[in-house]
Parts: sequence; structure tokens; C-alpha cells
Amino acid sequence: MLLYKAEQIVRKDMMAMQYIFNGTFETGCQQNSVPQSLKTLVGMIFGGPYVKMQSIEAHTTLTISQLLQFNSSIRRRKDSSTVFHSTEREPLLSIYLGLLLHAETRKRGLIYKMYFLGLSLSYDRIMNLSTALGNLICEAFNIENVVCPAKLRSGVFTTAAVDNIYHNPSSNTGVHGNVGVKRLNYTN
Repeated sequence: MLLYKAEQIVRKDMMAMQYIFNGTFETGCQQNSVPQSLKTLVGMIFGGPYVKMQSIEAHTTLTISQLLQFNSSIRRRKDSSTVFHSTEREPLLSIYLGLLLHAETRKRGLIYKMYFLGLSLSYDRIMNLSTALGNLICEAFNIENVVCPAKLRSGVFTTAAVDNIYHNPSSNTGVHGNVGVKRLNYTN
């Protein structure tokens, strides 16, 4: 009966938790994507009720908590073999793993395997996020009326250079010529 009551409390917090990915992985975002009651329960399962033991396994506790949050659903149908993941409760671990796999491998099959294991977003969801991130960057370029890397920070002196490019005139496709040096200085 005690386990049932604890489960009801934690599950209520999990279903009420909403965290929508805004396109960046900010400091502390993983901790904010899962409820504290879930992290506490998982930490107590790993290390008992001792605070010192919970702090030692904090990364493992956070990882398991995010996977539990990702794979939980309000109601699953008995006859359904598919898993429904709410976009309002996607922990950042699953988003990060999906985007990382796509960026490194571009393999749909591998991403689907990780999705069916409950570790990553689906390939289609990753494509939606990728498109949304690209659109956000294009909007920022239009608003600022300048095209520059999204990682440029305000107040930081930045220098970029394009070096000479020499073509080999003896190659079959080579064209003789060069491109001059351009130096761009940005101060924000």
C-alpha cells in the first residue's frame, strides 16, 4: 500500500510536469525537465535515504529519471503496441540523444532502434525539431538583417578570415586564379 501511495504521488507530478524544448541546452535544463519527487525516489532507490549517497549518483539518478519521464504515459491502450510520447514532457536526454545520433550518423534505422528501446525521440520527431531549429535561425537572421553564426555572443570581439585559394592549373578541372584575402571584424 505504501508503494502504491508513493507511485501515485510521483506519477501525478510526472504527468503534471511540462517542459518544452526551446532549442538550447541551458545550464540546469536537465534538472528542470523532471519533477523533484521522481529524482528523489530514484535517488533513494539507488542510494537509500542518505543524502551523501544520493549526491554521488546524481548523474545516474538524473538519467534514469529522464528516461522514466520520457517513457511514462497518461494511459496506454491494451491492444496498442506503439508508445506515445508527449512533446510537452520530453526530457532533454532523449532530445539530445536523438539529435546527436542524427548529427553523427544520419541513420534512420539506428534512431528508430534507440526510439523503440525508449532512449531517443523518433526519427520523425527529430526531423521536426531540426526543421524548427533551422527556421528559428533563419528568423533570427531576418530580424537582425545580417547572416552570422548563431554562436556569436554579444560583447565578444570576433575576427574571421578567408584565406587565398589557389587552383592547380595542371589538373584536368583546375582553373588558374586566386581569391583575395577578406577579413571581417565584428564587435558587438
